[in-house]
Amino acid sequence: MTMPIIIRRPKVVVQPLDEDGSPTSDAPVDVSCDFSSIEFGVDQPSTTVSTFCGKFQVPDDIEESVTGEFTINADTDGNWSPLVGANVEMQVWDRDDATSYRTVNVYIGINPSLYGTTEPGSARQPSVDFPVLSAVAWASGSYTAPSS
Repeated sequence: MTMPIIIRRPKVVVQPLDEDGSPTSDAPVDVSCDFSSIEFGVDQPSTTVSTFCGKFQVPDDIEESVTGEFTINADTDGNWSPLVGANVEMQVWDRDDATSYRTVNVYIGINPSLYGTTEPGSARQPSVDFPVLSAVAWASGSYTAPSS
């Protein structure tokens, strides 16, 4: 496995997608305040094959992963509840003044506000692996904070 890219305090906007993978009429949701970090990983497993010439390894398909580390706050449930069960385009900026960002389509299967420690006085910081539906790619555009 190669070293993952970890972005601390990312700027993240999710856009719900329809069954064809096109953006819906729903407004994009800024979930930046919910993430403490996001990790993009890639792995290329291999299969060991034995022949009369001996054993050797054949590379398999590349597997990409997206993992979010969350810090639960007062807005987390309101941000994620409407997204559960949806395919979304996740747009991730490294910083406020970035002019390009990473984009990937993922499936939102759970609401992160429902998980994490319940110990009094402890921050709830669950980790969520998102099923990846498309390859991570670069796109151009600046992050714009949502208007309230």
